[in-house]
Amino acid sequence: MKRCFIDYLMLTIISVTFYTCSNSNQTSRLNNNRENLLCDLKKTHSVYKKKNFDSVLNSITAGRKEGLDYPEELLYDSAFVEIFAHSYNYFDDVVKLLRKGQFTDDQASHCIYAMQNLCLDDYIGLSKIYLNLYSTGKISEGMLEECITPSFLKIRIIEKNYDDPRVIEILNSILNRNISKNFKTNIQNILSDSYL
Repeated sequence: MKRCFIDYLMLTIISVTFYTCSNSNQTSRLNNNRENLLCDLKKTHSVYKKKNFDSVLNSITAGRKEGLDYPEELLYDSAFVEIFAHSYNYFDDVVKLLRKGQFTDDQASHCIYAMQNLCLDDYIGLSKIYLNLYSTGKISEGMLEECITPSFLKIRIIEKNYDDPRVIEILNSILNRNISKNFKTNIQNILSDSYL
């Protein structure tokens, strides 16, 4: 109980500091520190009892004959919400699935949407995996773009952290690939903070 109070107090102090900061460089540094702290807290205080990822993911796509009209339809699926609500707990499972390379386009999309609650560090790792999958021809450019600029709930972890050196590195790495003019423009807009 005492530990939870201390964690709550730390988060409150960081949040207040974050919102009272006016300089964009200071805000960026505080945002990164806050992200790292939240990521560490999620990792150390998770008491969630995880379900079998493969079963949950299969139940999301089972019975669906056609694609989604819009990604938020997944929020009506309790199996999807299970993964989405506990993104960190399922991150390693998503990585394992993607690295095996035996997934459908729907599963790859659902993994992007379900991982929108990750901290920045983990989402950068996920983005690098999708970039590698694109580079090896296992996913389309559209899938990579969906990972970088997901339309799901407009959470957009990469865009919001456009000034983080790791984000800049991955975005520049994408620019060095053979991508469409439209995707290239979107990446350049993120880098110049004019995408959102």
